[in-house]
Amino acid sequence: MAWICAGIADYYSGLDVAPVRVIVTVVSVFTGGTAALAYLAAWLIILGEGEKTSIAQGILGKKLIA
Repeated sequence: MAWICAGIADYYSGLDVAPVRVIVTVVSVFTGGTAALAYLAAWLIILGEGEKTSIAQGILGKKLIA
């Protein structure tokens, strides 16, 4: 899983990322994949740490205006 789970774990007082990944996986199974689609959307839209553009912006060829 991309940096989304690591970011969530870090945001909540530096939790270990493994339980967050398990929770995301279990929720994805129980929601029939809806949570997985939300995770994918977040992965495409949210900037990674130190990144200047998101993956979606990179695909579309747009730069983030600073």
